Amino acid sequence: MTATTSSHRRSVERRTMILVTVVICADQLTKYAAHLNESSTAIDPVMNPDYALGLLSSHPLLLSLGMFTALALVTLWHRRTEYSTTGTWWIVPLFCAGAFSNLVDRLALGAVRDFVPTPWIVFNLADVAITLAIAAFYRDLLSPRHRKEVTP
Repeated sequence: MTATTSSHRRSVERRTMILVTVVICADQLTKYAAHLNESSTAIDPVMNPDYALGLLSSHPLLLSLGMFTALALVTLWHRRTEYSTTGTWWIVPLFCAGAFSNLVDRLALGAVRDFVPTPWIVFNLADVAITLAIAAFYRDLLSPRHRKEVTP
């Protein structure tokens, strides 16, 4: 590994830690503030014991273990792929930060704190981070650099 590559990797790692810290802190602070301000009509604090829009339900400890395992696997995959050093370095850390922040809720409270209501779901900033990361990941996968050229 050259000095430039090593320096670039340290820079990406530093930015990754900043992004993860900002997302987790912002999510936890907004969840806390939302539950303090329950009288607002724009905020609807609820405790969500399920995964992904209620599609999967189980004991909080099993859900926590599943999320922890998924986070560990995604983190290992990220460290071994080009995503850890390219312009898309932020996708996996954004996903992991959102998932980790919701995992903190699940471990501490037995459920995730959601507070932004829509006609369909109630969500939080961690959910936004996860959704943006997944959308960016799929967008990147569909980009020309991932498509194989088909020659006639």
